Amino acid sequence: MKKFQTVYDFHQTAAIPFFAYLFVVPILIGVGIFIYNFFYGDRRGIKFGMSKRNFGMIFGIVFAGIGFLMFKAVIGASGIKYRSGKYYSENGESQVVEGRIQNFHPMPAGGHDSEHFDVNGEYFDYSSFDLGVLGYNKPQVDGGIMKQGLYVRITYITHNQRIAILRIDTLK
Repeated sequence: MKKFQTVYDFHQTAAIPFFAYLFVVPILIGVGIFIYNFFYGDRRGIKFGMSKRNFGMIFGIVFAGIGFLMFKAVIGASGIKYRSGKYYSENGESQVVEGRIQNFHPMPAGGHDSEHFDVNGEYFDYSSFDLGVLGYNKPQVDGGIMKQGLYVRITYITHNQRIAILRIDTLK
């Protein structure tokens, strides 16, 4: 009997990507602009038909609001992606293929192509630039584990007319 070890599991990845937290910075800056103008803003100067203080406060609110909307959009898209993967895998809609990786084509360091391969006649492709795509997307050039001849067991689903890898097991 073959002994496998799990090297990738969709359920162990972060539901919220790290870069989403970068949008907290404009929120904090906007709140800071608002607070500064509320307490220290110039009440006498006029800018765009209103006091500089009011303009600064409105600008701070708008700046923070844009940052919040961007943060919410990334969180929402990631949540949908995570929940759909969880739904498919828990409802038995996933499939499993086992075998050696054949016809491996690594993604070039400069991008502009996808990494793809076959396992027992099933074709898989992905790219590190597909951030909105469900499942495994780490090419060899970015430290991914896939390589020619590696014996794998892949659990996958068909999602939005693409094959999404939910789990990768390799021989111990």
